[in-house]
Amino acid sequence: MADRYLLLSLTVPPKLEESIIDWLLGAESRCGFTSFPVNGHSGRPEGLTLAEQ
Repeated sequence: MADRYLLLSLTVPPKLEESIIDWLLGAESRCGFTSFPVNGHSGRPEGLTLAEQ
């Protein structure tokens, strides 16, 4: 049986970062993961807070 590959991208608020990392580390897997802070950008103001605008 051929190996299957999966790419899962998660975007979580900083306050949940440690919990999600701990959860992923506890999962049985032969694969690893990376984590890093990101910034989202959009040219559409709908849904943005005043601070984000």
